[in-house]
Amino acid sequence: MMVRLAELKNFARAAAGLIARDKDIAQFEVYCASAEHRIARLNYTSDIPCRGVEEFKSLRADGFQVRIVMRRDAHETGSAFEAADLSLDAVRAALASARRSAVVDPHFPGFPSAPRKLAATRARAATAPAGDHAIAAAAWQIIAGALGAFQGADAARAGDGKPGLIIGGDVSVIHDRI
Repeated sequence: MMVRLAELKNFARAAAGLIARDKDIAQFEVYCASAEHRIARLNYTSDIPCRGVEEFKSLRADGFQVRIVMRRDAHETGSAFEAADLSLDAVRAALASARRSAVVDPHFPGFPSAPRKLAATRARAATAPAGDHAIAAAAWQIIAGALGAFQGADAARAGDGKPGLIIGGDVSVIHDRI
């Protein structure tokens, strides 16, 4: 299950509050995300018995990244990230890592002076609620289309022997919340 948007917002606020208290940091950015990747594996062979849609998988990932600008030099920047841990201890660890990775980049223009306001939207992508049934239907549609194309090509090659068909790959639905 993905991390709820409210939880991501609360984490980002808490992380920003922690970093803002650091006297050595002039500017910073915090990004956090939760992602779910759902996969249906295709495995169809014309000459060997198979199931066509072989298996379903689900991968989940949560994490955040911090970017900092040091107060002693407006061109000294560092960044770090933590995966699978949305805690203030992880923010402290990422902050220490960002400090260690900081380099002076004379071409760094700085962060934007005012945060961008994104337009509020309530529209949901059609694929966001896609369940296993919808993913399996898409996978079978791909197999049916490939079989149709293969049969048409096979009829045009009559007399070339009996070529086999192998269809493999993944149907993936990726849902990101940032």
